[in-house]
Amino acid sequence: MKIDEKYRNIANWVADACVEIGFCDEYTGVTARAVDMGGVVWETEETFSTLEAALDALETGIAAWCKEHGIVWE
Repeated sequence: MKIDEKYRNIANWVADACVEIGFCDEYTGVTARAVDMGGVVWETEETFSTLEAALDALETGIAAWCKEHGIVWE
């Protein structure tokens, strides 16, 4: 499976906005957030030990935000 198929919401999101995934420090681990022109629209409250776990949370977070705001990807 291609990454843009597994993470469809992230792939669509980054066409017009951005995501941030990164290592904060040795105590907080990896974190993720979705950002648009208005600022942060979704940010995890947890940290992850793997990039895949961060991407999974980001995918779910973006999907929930889009549903709440009536955004449907074609």
